[in-house]
Order: sequence, then C-alpha cells, then structure tokens
Amino acid sequence: MKDLKTKSVAILSEPSGLCKKIFVCTHVSEEEYKKLFNEMRIADEKEKIEKQLLLDEINLAKKDVKTIVLPEEEDIRILQATEEILKLHFSNIILLGNASEINKNAEKNNINIEGVTIINPSESDKLEEYSQKLYELRKVKGMEPEEARKILSENTRYFATMMVKMDDADGLVSGACNPTSDTLRPVLQIIKRSRSEERRVGKECR
Repeated sequence: MKDLKTKSVAILSEPSGLCKKIFVCTHVSEEEYKKLFNEMRIADEKEKIEKQLLLDEINLAKKDVKTIVLPEEEDIRILQATEEILKLHFSNIILLGNASEINKNAEKNNINIEGVTIINPSESDKLEEYSQKLYELRKVKGMEPEEARKILSENTRYFATMMVKMDDADGLVSGACNPTSDTLRPVLQIIKRSRSEERRVGKECR
C-alpha cells in the first residue's frame, strides 16, 4: 500500500507545475491514475487555449472601443463583470438604474465600479426623445405616448434597446436574470429584423 501511494503521487505530480493539486488514493490502479492525469492535462491545455482566445478578443476590442449598456444591474454578476471590464479598459460600460442603489450594492459586495456611467431611465434627459420614438414605432399597435414613456422609465431593457436604436450605445447585453423572451421582445419591437435575416438565435446562460 505504501509503495502504491508513493507511485500514485509521482504520477499525478509530473510534469512539474501542470497539476494544482495532488490526489492520493490507494483504491485505484496505476492505469487509472494515468488516465486521470491525462484527463487533467487535456483540461489544463483547454483552459490555456480558452484564456488565449479571450485575450485575443480583448485586444481586438481595445482597438475599437465600443459603448455597451447593461440593463440588469440587480444581478451581482453584472457588477462583477463591470469591474473586470473597467480594469481591462476594452469597453465603455453604462449601467441602468438608481445610482445610489447600484453603488451601495457594489460596495456591499466589495466590487469596485468607480468610473462607470450610470443612467437612471426615469431621470434621463433622453426620456422624452426616446418616448416619442417608441410611440412612433408602436402606435400602429395601439401604443399611446403615455404608455411609451411609462415603459421606458420603468423597464431598463426597453431603455437600453432604445439607446442602441438611437446610436447612444453600440450594443447591449441582457439575459442574466430575465427570460430570453423578455430580452428579445424590446429588440424585436424597436430594432426589429432586417429582411435579409432568416432566423434569430438566442443563447440562455446561467
């Protein structure tokens, strides 16, 4: 048993630096250990490739920095992502919501979002302009000006979509804490599809 344990550790710990942990078990064969080590090596190589691809994408984004609006500030992952993006400087981020509440939530979770732009839709100087545009787009469906204003002041996904429509943002990221249907609805109503598009693709991440 003692010899097997020593050999097992040696197998799992080489080549040097590849494995972060050493697992010791005397209930599996040397062949099974080799298989486990090979799986760990493959996983390590895959992680390296993924990190390099991400780095390439970030460097590409830095060459043409875009403004991205994030309408789901209530999700802690959005604030964490904002912090990372601010550190790497590859995109201008706009968060939608109450600035005081957003900053309080970030501070509570030890997240640094200093320097990010925060817009409260209900207090935005663009609200009237956006409301008029939404009304024009949806009046054939029976929407009234008051309804358009209410939607944009209360629903951050609609406001974010209108920012893209009006060229005040280059894009938006949504769907972290809302169903895909709720994310796509304002896009289809405001930006819509071009005639050349044959299908829509949505990916739900959790």
